[in-house]
Order: sequence, then C-alpha cells, then structure tokens
Amino acid sequence: MDNKENLEQEGKENVDANAQESTAEEAKGGEDKVKDDLNDLKESAEEFIKAMADVGTSIFNLARSRFETTVADMQAKTSAKKADANELFEDAKEAGEDIVEEAEAVADEGATNSANMLNNLKDEVEKAKELFEDKFAGLTSSLKDRVNYPSREEYEALQARVEHLESLLKDKAGEEE
Repeated sequence: MDNKENLEQEGKENVDANAQESTAEEAKGGEDKVKDDLNDLKESAEEFIKAMADVGTSIFNLARSRFETTVADMQAKTSAKKADANELFEDAKEAGEDIVEEAEAVADEGATNSANMLNNLKDEVEKAKELFEDKFAGLTSSLKDRVNYPSREEYEALQARVEHLESLLKDKAGEEE
C-alpha cells in the first residue's frame, strides 16, 4: 500500500502543483483581465468625458445661436417699429402740410374775395357819388344863387366879426359898471 499511498501522494502533489500552476495562471490571467478591464474602463471614462465635453460645447453653441437669433429678432422688431413710427410721423407731417396748404388756399381765396368786394364797393360808391353830383349839382348851385348862401370863407369872416363885436360889448359893459 505504500505504493498506493505513494501514488496517491504523488497524484495529490501533481494535482496540488497543477492547481497551484493553474491558480497562478488564473491569478495572472485575472490580473491581466483586471488590467484590461481597468484600461477599458479608463478608455470608456475618457470617451464619456469627451462626449460630455462635446455635449457641453453643443449646448453652449445652441444657447449662443438662440441668443443671437433672439437678439437679431429683437433688433428686427425694433427696426420695424422704428420704421412704423417714422412712417406715422411722415403721414402726420404730410397731413399737417395738407391742412396748412388748404387753410392758406382758403385764406387767399377769402382775401381775394374781400379785396374784390372792397373794390366793388368803392366802385359803387364812386358811381353813386357821380350820380348824386350829376343829379344835384345844378340844384345846389342854383339854390345857392337864389338864397344867397355864403361860402365857408364868408361865413368864417362873419363869425370873426360877430365875436369881435361881442367882445367889444362885454368890454363896454364892464366899463359902465
């Protein structure tokens, strides 16, 4: 049995040696696998970080693009509103100018009508004066001749003489007292 025991012992030793070799190889393979897994994880992490950086850049670019679009839209709206305000101002200015022109035309027409009316009135007065003078000229001269009506100069001279006589009478009445 010694032989059997020896054989068993040798078998156990072989198994133990094989197991040790297998465990060492497995350990070495496991270590390599862990290193490979770590490298893969490191590469995955680097790819993830790079992907996250790309996402961040994309988000930033999108935000910047939307901001620029919003600013451009606001500028366009402001420009449109400014153009509308300018257009309204120009329309109001033109309407005001039209009103002033119409008022000036009405005023000119009124002035022309007034001047024509005054000229017509003067003409009518002149005609009436001429008609009156023609009708009554002979009458006044013949009446003057018949009544012996004094002229203005004769009347003023007569009035001066009367005033002189009145003053003499007053003086004489003052002396008699």
